[in-house]
Amino acid sequence: MKVNTFIIIAIMCLADPPLTQSQDKVEMKRDSAHFNIYRTWITPVKSGHTFTGALYSVKDSSVLITNSFSMNDYVSGKYKSTAINVKSIMGVDLRKNNRKMVGVLIGTFSGLAAGITIGILAGSSNTGKNTSKAGGIVNGALSAGAGATLAIGTTLLGISLGAIIGGHKKHFEINGNMGEYERQRRELEHYSITYNRYGIESAVTDFSHLKDSVTDTEGNVYHLLALGDQVWMAENLRVTRFPDGTAITGSTKGRFEKEILYNWQSVTDTRHICPAGWHVPTMAEWASLCSKLGGENYAAAKLDGIFTARGGPVKWWSSTSSDAENALCFYCNLETAIVSFFNRQKATNLSVRCIRD
Repeated sequence: MKVNTFIIIAIMCLADPPLTQSQDKVEMKRDSAHFNIYRTWITPVKSGHTFTGALYSVKDSSVLITNSFSMNDYVSGKYKSTAINVKSIMGVDLRKNNRKMVGVLIGTFSGLAAGITIGILAGSSNTGKNTSKAGGIVNGALSAGAGATLAIGTTLLGISLGAIIGGHKKHFEINGNMGEYERQRRELEHYSITYNRYGIESAVTDFSHLKDSVTDTEGNVYHLLALGDQVWMAENLRVTRFPDGTAITGSTKGRFEKEILYNWQSVTDTRHICPAGWHVPTMAEWASLCSKLGGENYAAAKLDGIFTARGGPVKWWSSTSSDAENALCFYCNLETAIVSFFNRQKATNLSVRCIRD
């Protein structure tokens, strides 16, 4: 019993705190380590494949997981993300990456140390009870063998206990229910890579180029940019037909090669101007982009040459309507380094940039 207690105390003291810690402790932990990556298992409502990966972001109606457990991949954009709709999620299980391995290692060394220590103490005690030299040698050999056996036994016990404690998962029961998801969303969000304890939308303040691309129904290929929990097309939309083959009316050519400008009616058409899985950003999503880049005073410089071609002003539609005649757009003037948001008449033709759902 004393050996078991020693091993358990050692593992609990040296291992990372369990995921059942309070919200404040989670925030302090993440703040001190900058980023923690949590291995994630998402069980679907309907029986089928369990989604696994790293918890990247917790959004309004979906949870994003990625295929990488290396922070360097997030800095360089070498990762792929998958969005799982909340209504299809039965439950989410989390465990800090490598936590189980750490638990096993700590259990191994703790068990070995406990076995050796107790074996030595027992051997010394038995040897001291024998007055004859021969008896002392025999008992010493026997004690050494018993000590080795004890060391092996406690090591195996430590490995088992370390695997159990280190393998503990934090469970969130969703049952495909949006109300239940909203109730637990804030806590779940603390374990995501993009979470920031100070309320800033993301710790990422610049774009990452992704290796992925997306192709529209006419074969046009668009490169991708990641910004925190957002993934944007790197180029303006240049499709001339809706997915059902119907021509997009009222569009005109832009000043850049192959660029097409669209009126707001086309932007919000129920046939969806963007490829499947993508949409025209709301004004809130444009504002989020601006915030992630440091605000209106800094965003233009970071958009220049990455999000847009170098040169004069650019205006992009949002899907947010102001009134019957006007809708909001995002404006970036690279010459004056200004970004702003304002109304334009819905009949006006502007550029369109799509964002992933």
